[in-house]
Amino acid sequence: MKHFITIILFVFSTLFVTAQSNLTVTDANVSFIFPNNDVEGTLSGFYSSSSVDLDTIENSTFKGSVNVETISTGNSIRNWSLKRGKYFDVDNYPKITFESTSVQKQGNVIKVIGKLTIKNVSKDI
Repeated sequence: MKHFITIILFVFSTLFVTAQSNLTVTDANVSFIFPNNDVEGTLSGFYSSSSVDLDTIENSTFKGSVNVETISTGNSIRNWSLKRGKYFDVDNYPKITFESTSVQKQGNVIKVIGKLTIKNVSKDI
């Protein structure tokens, strides 16, 4: 599976302003690409307890999860297969999670490093 999933993008689409310089992430679109198979898709059921500190970006935290049951690739047979034990095993591992370990500003780029957990296996990304 480590070669099957190469890119997961968390694209934050809705932010709720909690203070003048702080944002709380309340909703997102999650999309992914399987480059080896030329497959794109989405996941829904996003939950987040992320916080963005616009004054000191390094103090920001990103933590969220998505429901694997919601996987959609445009092919119902592929979706069913991905939910089974060989890939995501939705019955035993219903969520994919991400939690940042550091947030760094590098020029005009914000780099978020953290742990992505799929099927109880966490990897640094």
